[in-house]
Amino acid sequence: MANLVELVFLEFLEQRETLVLLVQKAVLDFRVQEVKQANLVCLEQLEKWVLLEKMEAMEKREDLVFLVLQDLQASLDQEVSLV
Repeated sequence: MANLVELVFLEFLEQRETLVLLVQKAVLDFRVQEVKQANLVCLEQLEKWVLLEKMEAMEKREDLVFLVLQDLQASLDQEVSLV
């Protein structure tokens, strides 16, 4: 009878160890997913910032082109008025 109790107890310990390992693996997998999601959020934010910076640079270039065209138009208007 003592051997049977000992065998049942050893089986219980083995199952417990297996369950603990499975829980630890699940927790680790969950943490990895959390880190991946956090990295994706950071990457998305970084992409937005890069896009905003590119848009600002394009706006500045457009403003410069507009100013150059205004100056050119003003010069042409002066030439026409002189003639």
